Amino acid sequence: MRHLRGAAILVAALLHWLLPAESPGAVFSGIGSYQSPFFAEGIGADGATVVGLQSVFAGYEAGLWSSDTGVVSTGVSVRYPTGSFSRRLSISADGGTIVGTLRNGGPFRLRIGESVEPIVVPGAMTFTWGIAASGSGDVVVGFDTGGLSAFRWTSDTGPIAFGAPEGTVLARGFDLAADGQRAVVASSIAGSGTSRVFRVGTDGSSDDTTITTWVSQGANALAISGDGLSIAAPVRTLMNEPGPLAIWREGLGVEVVGLPPGAHSVDAAAMSFDGQTVVGAALGSSGVRAYLWSADLGIVDLQTLIVASGVDLSNWQLQRATGVSSDGLTIVGQGLHRVNGEWFDQSWIVTIPSPSTLAVASAVCGLISVRRRRAK
Repeated sequence: MRHLRGAAILVAALLHWLLPAESPGAVFSGIGSYQSPFFAEGIGADGATVVGLQSVFAGYEAGLWSSDTGVVSTGVSVRYPTGSFSRRLSISADGGTIVGTLRNGGPFRLRIGESVEPIVVPGAMTFTWGIAASGSGDVVVGFDTGGLSAFRWTSDTGPIAFGAPEGTVLARGFDLAADGQRAVVASSIAGSGTSRVFRVGTDGSSDDTTITTWVSQGANALAISGDGLSIAAPVRTLMNEPGPLAIWREGLGVEVVGLPPGAHSVDAAAMSFDGQTVVGAALGSSGVRAYLWSADLGIVDLQTLIVASGVDLSNWQLQRATGVSSDGLTIVGQGLHRVNGEWFDQSWIVTIPSPSTLAVASAVCGLISVRRRRAK
């Protein structure tokens, strides 16, 4: 027992020394009220503004949250897809624009404080989705679910189809770099039942670089870094079985970075500006759990990481990480919160110490654990 107490004291002392005084550990809080669910979907670059779906009597409205205002509805009724789409609303990096899909059909752009601006896509075969905005909100990407035609839109040009990269047919647009010049799309490979992920220019031309990692045709969460130089995508094996997360970096190619412990598949919901952090949801034997990947930590279960930094999450289940700030340190997501013995939907936000600091602390704790086992 004395060995355990001594190890705990040493770990605490080392963490206190390793972590900056102004950021002693992870800072976690719930968003909104479990009695009126707010489903966090994304976050601005500075980590101050969160966009999400606010539950109302008639369905869902686009809402915003900040620590100063709490949850505030925009009054815009939005569609809540029941299929495999992971991103229902997006917020521009500057926090001033919301992009999504109207409840009665079609994508929209909403400049905060202004009227909603419907986006009309001529010739759309069925339902059209607004998926992501550039950093300033000037450029929007999305796709038509019938023709699977990816498009980019500005108020000056209207919608312009990306078209399908060479050797593929159809396309879905999923995310957009901060400058609005590069997007990530998934395009079906004719006759194969699978897709590939591409980085394309928003002028409609394919980029020279292709991500050759195979992904499922239903891949629904792909992320591009704010600087446009990295992409995250869930991959599948050539037998079309669920696989791990892959990261593509310009000049370096594709790296398959793996799965969180106990998981068999992941999505890729969001990426930091420099591409060094990815967040999303992992599906495994224990259900759906939020994960984080960073160049320093590798891919880890997010709840485990937060608890290790000193936060009590015994009444929470962090199921999906849906957004990350530009610096990769503030993360939002959805989960379950236990109140008086019952579990309720509730979103959350957490700010973590830098992954490099956490990696050093984790390594120190691992060394102590090894020494403790040897001492038994």
